[in-house]
Amino acid sequence: MFLTPYVLRHAEHAQVSRNDCGTGEDVDLPCRLIETDEELEQITWQKSTLEETQKLHFMLIYPNGVIAPNGLSGRVQFIGNPSENLGSIRITAVRLLDEGTFTCIFSVFPSGAYTTEIPLTVLGKYSSFTLCITVSTFEVQKDCV
Repeated sequence: MFLTPYVLRHAEHAQVSRNDCGTGEDVDLPCRLIETDEELEQITWQKSTLEETQKLHFMLIYPNGVIAPNGLSGRVQFIGNPSENLGSIRITAVRLLDEGTFTCIFSVFPSGAYTTEIPLTVLGKYSSFTLCITVSTFEVQKDCV
């Protein structure tokens, strides 16, 4: 059994890939369990950050298609297909606070859980502006804002 693009249970032969995106962009986090005929019980997504190291469950996906979202303000979409052991998600309008490690867990019977971690780096966008102030009257000039 394999999770793609990350491989195998209990981090054997784990391949880690980074996902980088800018604020406001959408990002897909791929996760797929391959080479198994075992029964899928559920797919769980968790998130942890440098500040919040305890993993938070934010989405459960069941084989019958029922999705139980819990967090990320409705910005997470399930884009996978449980019947194909595809557990990928999309995070829309990424924010700096979305940065962290996402964990995809496939629970299958009778083997148990297959887990992979996907780091997400969010690159901030910054803008520049010019503010002109007349020192004597402290007024903001309209044409400079």
